[in-house]
Amino acid sequence: MLEFSRSRAIERAALAQLLRTVGEGETVTYAELDRAAGTGVRAERHLLTAARREVRDEDGLVFEPLNLVGLRRLTQVEMATVQPDRRRQRAFRQSVIAQREMAGVREADLGAGERVQFLARLAQHGALAAIATHRATAKLAGIIAVDNPVLTVDQTLTMLREIR
Repeated sequence: MLEFSRSRAIERAALAQLLRTVGEGETVTYAELDRAAGTGVRAERHLLTAARREVRDEDGLVFEPLNLVGLRRLTQVEMATVQPDRRRQRAFRQSVIAQREMAGVREADLGAGERVQFLARLAQHGALAAIATHRATAKLAGIIAVDNPVLTVDQTLTMLREIR
């Protein structure tokens, strides 16, 4: 078992090292990743995921998968615009799905404490869905000043009220 873990750590480190050499906007193919790891990275996705996480956390490098091709390193502009927009869309979808799943819960079957927790979670998902829309993002961008991009708590609450 120790041999297996050590081998995987070496393969992950080799992948991370290769990812660090990729320039902004450049692509590394799955064939190159396979050679670096000495194994098929699509079959061993956890290795590639761990390597991507390592270079993201340690070096600030973000990659997007290109279907059947490989990974492309995002530019600074893409990291600031495209990637956050995808995450916003994903957060919206997940919150809506959670709300739909929670819609089937019969509150009468819940105890007082469980009901409070349920309603709190439902409110959280509703708030996340509300602020994760494209319209909310556009409004927020209009509120934030370029010279001072920090919102106070009062400004944030006002913005959330206006999104509706």
